[in-house]
Amino acid sequence: MRECERYRVEKVIDNFVSPSGAVLAFQKDAYLGVKSTGSPNYVFALAKQGKLLGSCQCNDEIRLFCCPPTRLIQARETIEVLMLFKQII
Repeated sequence: MRECERYRVEKVIDNFVSPSGAVLAFQKDAYLGVKSTGSPNYVFALAKQGKLLGSCQCNDEIRLFCCPPTRLIQARETIEVLMLFKQII
């Protein structure tokens, strides 16, 4: 099932995300499932600060940003991280 989901997500990325775009992952498993082998491993503290950046496995040109978990979506820090990613993109 995991492999089918990986295939589905990679097709979505291929069809809808250009190299000038980015993918935002809000969960550890989502980040780990999409990241390229050269991207850093998941570290909660880095994700919470908006410092966990990598690229997608299906296309190394597409940036991958790991956001704080959704349980923190309304926290000030998460809003700041999302604003930072918006500026970068």
